[in-house]
Amino acid sequence: MPPNRVAALARFGLASKAPILVALAEPRRTATLLAITRHLDAVAIDDALDLFALLMATKLINPARRASAAERLASLPRLERASRTLAMVNRELFTALDAAATGAAVDVAAVWAAIERVAPRAQIAGALATVEELVPDDDGSAEAAMRVVLAERYRPVRPFLGLLAESVSLSAASGGAAVLAAVKTLPELAARKMKLKPLRPAEIDARLG
Repeated sequence: MPPNRVAALARFGLASKAPILVALAEPRRTATLLAITRHLDAVAIDDALDLFALLMATKLINPARRASAAERLASLPRLERASRTLAMVNRELFTALDAAATGAAVDVAAVWAAIERVAPRAQIAGALATVEELVPDDDGSAEAAMRVVLAERYRPVRPFLGLLAESVSLSAASGGAAVLAAVKTLPELAARKMKLKPLRPAEIDARLG
């Protein structure tokens, strides 16, 4: 039967009382009851997914976002101090490069002396290490930090991953096929020991971002 006809039967059945359904002639009665069952099954799945999304938001995503923001805020003073040191060092380097651009010889010892008037070499190296630690190479440093926190906090939702992936009622239209395929891989990822077998870039579907 066409989907719109099945939906019409379900609407009729849900709006009807039991005596009216009993009085229906076959095969319409069976078709109506089946349409009602399929409709209620779909509604139950939608409700379960909505509840799962709420659980993800309240127990995983929102706490992780707050923890990530708090961690980044706590590291800001270190990053500011290190960045200020490196900025002053770069100013000295730019001055030396500007002088070299005019044809003057670059005295490396003099450049180092100017830099060390800003800060000792050990302090400069420490500032560089701090910036590299707090500002990852990729542009999505905030997202990367968020993923780390999510991985540490997903325990409350982990028991539901297998149930979600193994549900025979779960399906998707063509536009959601990639999402459904990713959902099916959740149990394997949840069981994996990431320290021994870390997630590779090839296993991440960027279309889901």
